[in-house]
Order: sequence, then C-alpha cells, then structure tokens
Amino acid sequence: MVDYELSILIDRPAAEVFEYVTNPQNIPQWASYVQDAAQTPAGQMRVGSQIKQIVRGGEVTWEVTAYEPNSLYKYEADYWYASNAEVTFRVEATQGGTEFTVHDKGERKGFMRLLAPILGRNNYRIRKRQMATIKEILERANSPGS
Repeated sequence: MVDYELSILIDRPAAEVFEYVTNPQNIPQWASYVQDAAQTPAGQMRVGSQIKQIVRGGEVTWEVTAYEPNSLYKYEADYWYASNAEVTFRVEATQGGTEFTVHDKGERKGFMRLLAPILGRNNYRIRKRQMATIKEILERANSPGS
C-alpha cells in the first residue's frame, strides 16, 4: 500500500499555486511520465470533473472527488496496476508564501503487490521531485528578470 504525505514551501500566493497544480494542461510540465492531460467536461473544475492523462504505456482517467478553490483538490482512479488510488493536494497560505502538501494513497493490484515496497519508495521519490519542479517553475516564472 502507498500512503505518504509531503509538503513544500513555495514563495508564491496560495491562489497562484492552486491554479497551477489543478490545471491539467500544466501536468506534463512537472510530471515527466505524463505526455498530455485534459479535463472533461471543459470549463470550471468541480467535483465530478475527469482528468484524462496520456502516460507512457497507456492512459489513466482520474475523477475529481473533492474541490475547494484555493485550498483542496482530490482525485481518484483505478487503473491496471493500482486500485483505490487517490491524490490530495492541499494549499495553505503562510507567512513565507504557500505550503503545498500532497497526500498519495492506494493499493497495488495483482503481481504488482509483490513490488509494492519498491514501487512505494519510487513513487515517494518521484513525487518529491515533482514538488520541487513545481516550486522551481512557479518561483522562477515570477522572479525579477524572467
């Protein structure tokens, strides 16, 4: 089972961080395994929206199960090697900018259960890199001279 939480401080306003991390078009910028991502239906993100990601080896469709503007975003999916996969983004304004927290949770299916400890550590490292990339993109895009 995967179940971990990571946080990072980003020197940008909470609304800006939330907008960036919840916009499906931005996902390929910070998740290297995602080639494309799109929301259906188009328009305002809300509970029930679906995010279709084209990833190496196929596609995954996530459903938004919680959405509180500038605060909370949660999406869930079942796919070929994982069940009950859920990802929660929380954004909170702090004195130093914004605390961005990600909670990943899910279970492996079939033979992938045997690899769960290795895959869990790998997922953790990947998520940590993704969060650092998000921080770098947002802080660089708004720094003087950019």
